[in-house]
Amino acid sequence: MLSGGGNVLVELSSELAFLETRFTLITQLGELINVECKGVLLMDEEGQQELQ
Repeated sequence: MLSGGGNVLVELSSELAFLETRFTLITQLGELINVECKGVLLMDEEGQQELQ
């Protein structure tokens, strides 16, 4: 993984957030793979325990 990726977390409520993550991988052959992940994070009691 190369340095310089980014994360965005937008809290929609006390228990719900939108998450976007971007990063670049480099293969053993020197090829670059750009990765972008988007999702919704449920921050209920169970979700908060999983993050710790």
